[in-house]
Parts: sequence; structure tokens; C-alpha cells
Amino acid sequence: MVVGPMGLMVAVMALAAGAAADDTAALRAFKASGDDPDGVLRTWTEGTAPCGEGWDSSGSGWKGVRCDARGGRVTYLDREGSSGLTGSVAGLAPLTQLTTLDLSSTGVTGSVAGLAPLTQLTTLDLSSTGVTGSVAGLAPLT
Repeated sequence: MVVGPMGLMVAVMALAAGAAADDTAALRAFKASGDDPDGVLRTWTEGTAPCGEGWDSSGSGWKGVRCDARGGRVTYLDREGSSGLTGSVAGLAPLTQLTTLDLSSTGVTGSVAGLAPLTQLTTLDLSSTGVTGSVAGLAPLT
């Protein structure tokens, strides 16, 4: 079977859409794993997408989330200072295109080793959280 350029483009778009859906599911699972008494994740609702109307649409997407322009993959998550926010960082492991993760000064927990799949991370701040473990396991990160 020979696939032309249009067929290849459709296949790539379908893969990107599937990966973006996986990112959405991971963020929803993270939200469900804890508590959000201050409502900092209130924009993370069914029927909405993390990136809203555009890859960097802070006005219509989920607060604290940004995505890449090509495939709508989540690249940025910042809920720094949301002290009432809890949840497990392990649920964020599917966000493999994440470059920035800042959950500092929150009540999140888990093991830092669970973040090893996030090989694109360039900025990580988990200070003043309940996250434990050695960052040695993150050595392969950029």
C-alpha cells in the first residue's frame, strides 16, 4: 500500500490529536487525584480543552496551561502558589512534551521519580511541596 502526502498528513494529524487527548486526560486525572478548595483548576472542565481556541490562548484555555503550536500538546503547567491544591505528580507522567512544570508552594505529593518520562523538561520547580525522592533519576532530562 502506497500512502501519498495527503494520507501521511492525515495520519500525522490523527496521531497529534490522539496525543493531545492523552494530555487532556492526564490533566483531568491529576485534578481528580487531589483537592482544589480554592478553585484554581475551575477552568479545567469537561467540554473544554486545555488550549482553548489556540495553542497559547490564555483567555480561552485552561488557566496555567499552554500548548505547542503544532499538535496542541501541553508544554507548560504552572499552578505555583496554589497552596490548597493537592494531587499526585505521578498523573502528569503522560505529558511527555512538557517543558515547564511549576507546582511550587502547593500541596501536591508523590515521587519525583514519577516525572522521569518528562524528558523535555527545562524548568522544574517543586519547592515547598510534598513531593519526595532524589532528582538523580531526572538526570537524563534536558
